[in-house]
Amino acid sequence: MSDIFEEVELLTITYKSSHIIDQCLSKISEKFSITVVENSNDNDFKKKIEDRKNVKCILSGENLGFGKAFNLGAKSINNKYILHFNPDALINDDVIYKLYELAKGKNFGIISAIESEENTSINTTETNELKEVESVKGFVMFINNHECKETNYFDENFFLYLEEIDLCKRLKEKNKKIYLANNIF
Repeated sequence: MSDIFEEVELLTITYKSSHIIDQCLSKISEKFSITVVENSNDNDFKKKIEDRKNVKCILSGENLGFGKAFNLGAKSINNKYILHFNPDALINDDVIYKLYELAKGKNFGIISAIESEENTSINTTETNELKEVESVKGFVMFINNHECKETNYFDENFFLYLEEIDLCKRLKEKNKKIYLANNIF
């Protein structure tokens, strides 16, 4: 599994989220590289978050919105995959390993997870518990970085909301598959 630490970098976008980010990051192994883009100029937040040896924090200087802040972070990542997660998502090493295993050897743009345990049963006629879909919610996205670079990631005209649907649509136009994964959480 040593490849996972070289191929996957985690990315989260925050805005005044110091009250939840520690809990989120504490569940992730320090072997993973993590980029945090803070949509402010909060130097105290940056110093605190970078006390973790595996975290780099980019201060945007102002609230750029999700898409533009994501792009700022993603453009600094050269790994094969980016795992984006919202700071309030329940991410841990097990979730990361499951998504990585599902992604290996697949032609895809994005793999995401089902949002809640209420909907954990999807009709998985495809292999490895993946279902091809038109779009996914952006709270957790395992992104094929090389495929998404072609699209320049998110359209920066979207400040917040629907930017993931637009990205999925543009990826599908380039014949990249979008998958929803079952039993990740």
